Parts: sequence; C-alpha cells; structure tokens
Amino acid sequence: MFRLAQRHLTVRNEDPIIVARPRQPSSGRIEASNRAVAILDALAKTGFNRTAAAKLLGITFRALRYRMQRLGIREPAAGGPGA
Repeated sequence: MFRLAQRHLTVRNEDPIIVARPRQPSSGRIEASNRAVAILDALAKTGFNRTAAAKLLGITFRALRYRMQRLGIREPAAGGPGA
C-alpha cells in the first residue's frame, strides 16, 4: 500500500491543481512485515535450512541470520508442535 503525497501547482492564475505521487511508507513496519513473510516462506520451503533459504532469497547466510535476529524469527524447538 502506498500513501500519496500531495503537491499544489498553480498554472497562470488558475485554481491550484493537486498532483499525487507515490511515496514510501513513513514507517518501516510494512517493509519489515513483508521481509518476515518472505523469510518465513523460504524457511518453510527449505525445512528451516538457513543456507538454502538464504540462496532462495538471494542473500548471504549471514544476512539471513542478521535479519532473523532483527525480526525475532527463531528456529522451532525440537519436539515442539508439528514434530
């Protein structure tokens, strides 16, 4: 979802015209949410193999590990639900 920023233009003594242009979200929450979904999807497809998931995402293993830490994504505990 994009928010629109408004600018007013005046053309030769006529009424102002409002021009809308796409703008980046003001917070990184939407972007972080999309990243988390992509990471979780890649991890699910690879059986939580982080090296393979990183390759799917086109990033390094270390970048994936860092992003997982930042987003609070942890490997499921052995013997937990679904085991």
